Amino acid sequence: MSRFKLLLIDDDPLVHETARSEFSDTDIILVHANNGHEGIDIFKKQPFEFPVILLDYSMPDLLGSEVLTKIREINDKQFVVIYSADNSREALKDTFKAGAVDFIEKNLDSNVKLERLNELYQKWLKLYAITTPQTDKIGYRHLINSIGLEGQSKSLFDIGQKVISLADTDSTVLIKGPSGTGKSDIAKAIQKTSRRKDLPFSTVNCGAITENLIESELFGHVKGAFTGATSSKVGMFEKCNKGTLFLDEIGELPLNMQVKLLRAIQDQVIRPVGSNKEIKIDVRLIAATNKELDKEVLKGSFREDLYYRLNVIEINMQSLADRPDDIPLLVQKFIKDYAGDSMKITESAMNVLQKYSWPGNVRELKNEIEKICVFQKDNLIKEESISPKIFVAKSKKVPEYTFQSIDEVKNKQNEIEKIYWLEAAQELQNIPVSKRMVLLAKNNNMSKATLYRRFGELGISLSKRKGEVHA
Repeated sequence: MSRFKLLLIDDDPLVHETARSEFSDTDIILVHANNGHEGIDIFKKQPFEFPVILLDYSMPDLLGSEVLTKIREINDKQFVVIYSADNSREALKDTFKAGAVDFIEKNLDSNVKLERLNELYQKWLKLYAITTPQTDKIGYRHLINSIGLEGQSKSLFDIGQKVISLADTDSTVLIKGPSGTGKSDIAKAIQKTSRRKDLPFSTVNCGAITENLIESELFGHVKGAFTGATSSKVGMFEKCNKGTLFLDEIGELPLNMQVKLLRAIQDQVIRPVGSNKEIKIDVRLIAATNKELDKEVLKGSFREDLYYRLNVIEINMQSLADRPDDIPLLVQKFIKDYAGDSMKITESAMNVLQKYSWPGNVRELKNEIEKICVFQKDNLIKEESISPKIFVAKSKKVPEYTFQSIDEVKNKQNEIEKIYWLEAAQELQNIPVSKRMVLLAKNNNMSKATLYRRFGELGISLSKRKGEVHA
């Protein structure tokens, strides 16, 4: 079953309790609203989060048709299903006129109910997520969320489409991208949506295992195969038989192991270290690398035949700086992971996070949010909650200039530096001047005295009045 959020709007606590029980072991993420007004309020805040809404027909505060009308005013593509004990379509005709897409009885068998909901979700996905990505962020976010990822950028949506298209294949996949971009999350998404999703899945980090142990890790060994082999060991290929094996940092695999891996892929056969017995395997392979393997092939450090065996389907992960639209949703996810629903973030703090270049990508962002949540004294993340380096270390492209003399070069350097300092100081405008100078100096590896002197040379002054910067 696909993963998606479901909003249940019903005034009966027993209905909510039953739904919790019915959906507890499924991929449905259930969100509860105890009356019509509460349901509308939740939907207003998250108008693109719920592919399907289950709506009670009769509630004390509002009729189902009234709630449905309000929901469709906010998002006219929303799938709303009437959820009622009354199976009379005549009694529900007002809701169908208002735009309900289906009706499900509350006392319907749980398995049948889940099948119906999944069919509706797949119908929604086909209409609004896959064939028409131009429907703003609706399709983007639901498709991305359905495979366990977080974001709303076009590049992540394209990857989501590719992941879904791989569901019925066993093709080998090579995921490329800088460190920390979430390549392992893509590998998990591929496995989760594949026909092998209920079969074994394991990860081997090829860069974290020494050269003399990597063969044993992948293919296993028999007792006495080498010094210290006091018992036999089953390798990852055999453990993942019929399932999926993810080889992370494949570019770090030693050349002698590349030959053996190539044979395992080609022949679907492995031989444990120290054994004469070959073992037949059936493993779907996913690999990832932060290296440009085509260049490694030219250098002779990666086998060309193995590269083409791995690179059947290629997925390219962009750096986080190239997909800033994903940052707010990732921030919200990490805040919830580390601090629950009570922690919030100001718009200005979110803007600071979104402007930063994140050289460590998603991993660096996740670590930053964890650190903030650990040390945050209240439930509101503000600009001053964020690490000082993030205020001043922005990614900016320097324009090209043509100079006629060294004096012009120096003048332009001073002009660019002045802009840098003014913007850096402005980012810290809510912090007292003395502390602001300490942070600016610390984050630029200079003393406060040197910074004051440089400000004087550039004609910059920080007013003691809050937020003022003068040039």
